[in-house]
Amino acid sequence: MLRKRGEKTGGQYGRLCNDKKSQFKKPPGVEALSILDHGSDEPKSWWSPIDRIAENDYNLSAGRYKPQITQKISDEKPADLIKEVISLENEITQRLNKLLKEIEEN
Repeated sequence: MLRKRGEKTGGQYGRLCNDKKSQFKKPPGVEALSILDHGSDEPKSWWSPIDRIAENDYNLSAGRYKPQITQKISDEKPADLIKEVISLENEITQRLNKLLKEIEEN
């Protein structure tokens, strides 16, 4: 919750107001919603500008702003991937048909 300048928070972290400028020359961590390269370490901290938080109705859920790490691109040929998917779907269909027969017999 944002408070007016001078209003006490009652907490151990002091005042919080939306017009107070950060004392950081560069905030720690990475900016919220950043896209990080595959193999990057998961960031332990990130920051978001107050405008972005306001756009999200001051929702402070960490997952909303968490930077994303890209996934490795597959080296397989598209045709091989399609064949694998078809094979898996055929196996699923066979097992479902078997299950259906068992259910109908009972």
